[in-house]
Amino acid sequence: MHMPDQHMPDTITKYKSCLNAASRKIGIAEFHLEQLRIELAATPVQNENPPPIPIQAYFEGVVSSVISAIDQVAQAANYGFSLRLNNGNLVEKGFAALIAEIPQLQTWYGNSLGIDLRRLRRLIVHYSYEKKPLIITWTVESVGSKYTGSRDLETYADKALKYGLELTTNLSAIEQKLLEHCQRNN
Repeated sequence: MHMPDQHMPDTITKYKSCLNAASRKIGIAEFHLEQLRIELAATPVQNENPPPIPIQAYFEGVVSSVISAIDQVAQAANYGFSLRLNNGNLVEKGFAALIAEIPQLQTWYGNSLGIDLRRLRRLIVHYSYEKKPLIITWTVESVGSKYTGSRDLETYADKALKYGLELTTNLSAIEQKLLEHCQRNN
């Protein structure tokens, strides 16, 4: 008789916690985008550089929350597939493992917006980035990725949220694959 590994419930708890946290982060990004829209509507663009703190805070909240959700899904894969990844390769290798099991994730993962968001979040957290007025709106600087979409704060934040929401549509499939892996290997 095969005895189940006593660590399996702990592994399942860990990856489920990460997936739940990722879903909540996208909810937080939605909140930040709603607030950003309110602030942008209430604040006329002036030759002010950078934008007022509430606008910057809500914009950064969207970007940071979406990237946090992505990191949490990668960590769920790390736990569920027992990958033992470090932070330096967590997203790349965590999503490679997920894509091997759920090929439709490749299109989402290959979207140039994802790289752009990650680079921008790195600037937000560790350095600085340019936010400048452009007649009737503020824009965010290019970060040297292949993303060619709008740099307008509201449009960019909206696209970032949609990118995060697209990931959440796959959370059930991800959870199922992680559970199958745990059951097969324990």
